[in-house]
Amino acid sequence: RDQMLKEFNDLTIRQRKITREEEPLSAKVSELTARIASHTTDIEVIDRSLKELDDKLKHAKSEIRILQPKVQDLSGKVDSTSEKMTEVQERLDAANAKIYADFCNAVNVENI
Repeated sequence: RDQMLKEFNDLTIRQRKITREEEPLSAKVSELTARIASHTTDIEVIDRSLKELDDKLKHAKSEIRILQPKVQDLSGKVDSTSEKMTEVQERLDAANAKIYADFCNAVNVENI
């Protein structure tokens, strides 16, 4: 009987010791569980953001595919118009030069 009481006391002491050792571990487990839940939420938010950004990227690429031929067409028209403007300016400059030359001849001066 004494032996059993001693074993019971030893078990009780061991149980208290284990309980004291478990308390900090239990708190650490609770903290880690909360951190995991927080990180899981963060990951879900990031996943949603990535999906939204991926959708926007797909939309932008689609718009680029649609607009690129229009841009090329307009770029060609701009080049053509620029060439025509250069030609008109050259003709205008030549006409002005002739008018001034004729005027200078008419008033008998070399240059004005």
